Amino acid sequence: MVEQQTITTIEELDKVHLRFIKVKDDARLTTILDKILPKMLLVYLEQDMVNVLPSQDHPKLKALKELLDHLMNRVGNSNAKVMPPVVEILQILASAQFQDFDNQAIQRLIVDHIFSFVDAAVTSGNFPKEKEVAFYSALI
Repeated sequence: MVEQQTITTIEELDKVHLRFIKVKDDARLTTILDKILPKMLLVYLEQDMVNVLPSQDHPKLKALKELLDHLMNRVGNSNAKVMPPVVEILQILASAQFQDFDNQAIQRLIVDHIFSFVDAAVTSGNFPKEKEVAFYSALI
C-alpha cells in the first residue's frame, strides 16, 4: 500500500495560528508547542513545496512563516516560560524526509527556524536539566 502524502492547506495553517493566538497560559502553550511545532516544520517538506523558493511570494510559505515567527516571538517573549520541543525538532534534521527533500533553499529555511527555537530555549537559562542528555544526543 502506498502512503498518501499529506498536503496542508493555507486554511489549515490559519486555523492553527488563530487557535494558538488565543492561548495566554504559558504551560498550555508549551504543551501545544510539543504537539504542533514539529508538525508545522514538516509542512515545509510536503510535496507541494519542492519547487518553492523562499524568495517567492508563495501563499503557503507566507502563512507558514507568519505562524512560525509568531510562535518564535511567543517563546522569546515568555522569559523562558514557554519551552519548545528542542529534541524533537532537532531530530527533524536527521530524518529521511528532511535529508531526501529536493529543495535546499527550503531545507535552509527549516534549519534557520529550528536553530532559532533551539537558541531561545537553550539561552533562556531555564532549559530543563532532564532534557540535556537528549538535547546533546540530537545535536550529534
